[in-house]
Amino acid sequence: MLVAALISGFDQKIQENIKQFGADTAFITKWNQGRHGGPPPLEERQRKPLTVEDARAIQERCPAVRTVTTFLMTNWDHPHTVRTKAGQVSAIDFRGVQPNFGEVYANAATLEGRFISEGDDLHKEKVVMLGRTLPRSFFPKGIPLEKTS
Repeated sequence: MLVAALISGFDQKIQENIKQFGADTAFITKWNQGRHGGPPPLEERQRKPLTVEDARAIQERCPAVRTVTTFLMTNWDHPHTVRTKAGQVSAIDFRGVQPNFGEVYANAATLEGRFISEGDDLHKEKVVMLGRTLPRSFFPKGIPLEKTS
């Protein structure tokens, strides 16, 4: 019974991890996904970066793919910290995303406010989405929806 309980718990953890990204979601990147820590090998660093045109090609040539999004991300080998008078948050993940990013990436659910729109993108609006920890640290007196700094 112990073995059955362990296998059941392990199976549940795997299912939770798959649900986190979506069972039908794939990430394509020039970087190897198994590496943790240290600089990437020279061969990996010399790979050409993927482009928006690559994403369009996938969308056009792969009829089974429902939608494709791209995003720019800061280097994860260097930790980022954001500071204000109200506090500090480390290990920040900065991403530049397209309006359909929230549709593709299940963890990008909007808890308050709205997600970035096509209009924001078209007009190069200065909008930002904050993760769960940033608002509490930076805005202890309340959520800064629709406010400018």
